[in-house]
Amino acid sequence: MEVAVKQWEQQTHRLYLRLMAGDELGAHRLVDRLMHAGGDVVALCEHLFTPLLSQIGAEWADGTLTVAQEHRASAIVERLLDRMEPPRSGPPRGVAMVATMQGEQHGLPALMATAALKADGWHTHHVGTQVPVRDLAALAAAERVDFVVLSATRVETVAAAEVAATVIRWSTARPVYVGGPGATLRQLLDLVNG
Repeated sequence: MEVAVKQWEQQTHRLYLRLMAGDELGAHRLVDRLMHAGGDVVALCEHLFTPLLSQIGAEWADGTLTVAQEHRASAIVERLLDRMEPPRSGPPRGVAMVATMQGEQHGLPALMATAALKADGWHTHHVGTQVPVRDLAALAAAERVDFVVLSATRVETVAAAEVAATVIRWSTARPVYVGGPGATLRQLLDLVNG
């Protein structure tokens, strides 16, 4: 869906107000309206959820929001992302696995990657956060995935994810993509569809 930047900012503000009020039903309705209007999962993630989560994180960091407010908003966003699965037609393009490594506590970017891959036609195993590398490599081999995506939000966890990626590549002979700060979902889709 092509929406002007000003409209994205308005939609982000509307969703922010609903999250701060704990209005999950209102948040669902807003996202559903955008999806039914032809919304693209990647555009919603990049233009709605990413700026929203950045704002919430910044407000938590400066003490404007409490941990409870930040966690409630994040939990609602997690459920919104879980529901953003467009109907598929035809067989999946292949199998993907998405996770974060031990030490990475932020799971929403991985969940956005999962939503984007599903929307792009991939059967995707979302493994969650803080997965030990041995376990992830073993599951990736058992599921015969086409590739693995590791999400990291901090420089320290990007470095750990790069090391884990090497281990997984070696043990599975499959590509592993590491997404860090500033990486976009469109870049991920370009890589996997390359």
